[in-house]
Amino acid sequence: MIPLERLTWGIVLTNFIYLLGITQGAMAIAVILRTSSARWSGGIFRLASTLALAFAPVALAMLLFVLGDKSAIGFSREAAHPWNDYPYLFARQLLSLLAFYLLALAILAMSGRNARSVLGLTPLFFVSFVVNESLVAWDLAMMLNHGFADSIYAPFFIAGSIYGGTALLAFIMTAFKRYSDESPFTVEQIKNVGRLLLAFSLVWAYFWWSQFLTIWYANMPEETGVLYERIFSPAYGGLFYLSMALIWVLPFSALLFKKIRESTKALFAISGCVLGGLWLDRYLMVMPSLAEKEATHAFSLSDAVAILISIALLSAVGLALSQLFARRKSTIFSASEEVVGWR
Repeated sequence: MIPLERLTWGIVLTNFIYLLGITQGAMAIAVILRTSSARWSGGIFRLASTLALAFAPVALAMLLFVLGDKSAIGFSREAAHPWNDYPYLFARQLLSLLAFYLLALAILAMSGRNARSVLGLTPLFFVSFVVNESLVAWDLAMMLNHGFADSIYAPFFIAGSIYGGTALLAFIMTAFKRYSDESPFTVEQIKNVGRLLLAFSLVWAYFWWSQFLTIWYANMPEETGVLYERIFSPAYGGLFYLSMALIWVLPFSALLFKKIRESTKALFAISGCVLGGLWLDRYLMVMPSLAEKEATHAFSLSDAVAILISIALLSAVGLALSQLFARRKSTIFSASEEVVGWR
């Protein structure tokens, strides 16, 4: 069983890194499409920026909760090092988060007046995205496993965020197409997002395999033990294989077929699978690190409670966002959007 105080902290942390990743990833892929002259992507940028900025106050509140109790993070058990100093940890997390959202807000504000002026900010935006995602991956996921240090952890985490952001966009776009009489998205846009989802499934699988292979080959106990607990232990092995099926096996196998890739109904289901699988992936990054080692012989009641509370929290966030879109749909999608790339 996970102690109650760790359970509460772990639930918030799991959902923080999950929601932060997919909303920031959606914004990142939208800016990439916008600046690479992908003219089919009109409207997607405004959708992604609305998602990212709507989540900003929630992200800030979650971060302050996670970092509010420095004893919960457990850096005191690490060797003394300036990187693990609590004020420095708090400052870099808060400043990197604010930098990302301020740049996202600036890009959105400038895009309405002068589309080309956005190009000057995109390098800074991508730097802030990579820095914030890397710091979250290192400080709030990897370093929970004391002694575990993996150079591929941050790139793998970022790949998951962009993959999840693409799945989030695909999920919302297909939902609009299926359930709205006036969808702002075209069939061609949905087809192209399906192709992107297939491509990023391969990128995610590449980084996962690169991480697994290097750790397995080096065979260092402090690293292999972390993977072994998540893949082969009775407590988390089932969740791991389920997450792999949802994130990669099912989406990759299905999206290989053109008819499935271009089907609104199929893409809606597949993007939902990816989002669910990525949540399990983030869950496995956090929760096994908080559990008492002698109690991880079976899936425990505290794990079930964490999943149920997380479902309720994600449902509340989803409901709030749907209400936002219902009120501001005309504002979000009515403005013309010029897609300007590097020329």
